[in-house]
Amino acid sequence: MLIACVLPPPNAKTLDAAARRALAEAEGKELVVLEGSSRLLRKLIHGEWDDDFLIVHPGQRVVGVYDWEEVIRAE
Repeated sequence: MLIACVLPPPNAKTLDAAARRALAEAEGKELVVLEGSSRLLRKLIHGEWDDDFLIVHPGQRVVGVYDWEEVIRAE
């Protein structure tokens, strides 16, 4: 299955749903529309690294935790 992911800028002109579906079908792909936000990318770029990010300092490593509260942590 081929999947394409597009994150258009907030003010960009985008194709309507019918045009996107036709383009995907012409390329043999399935169109799946997921609503989302560029919030994490914006925070990453602007250095707003809070609890949404795992900050790994020099000398630390990422280890798996795999419980209900966290999946990984830096140690």
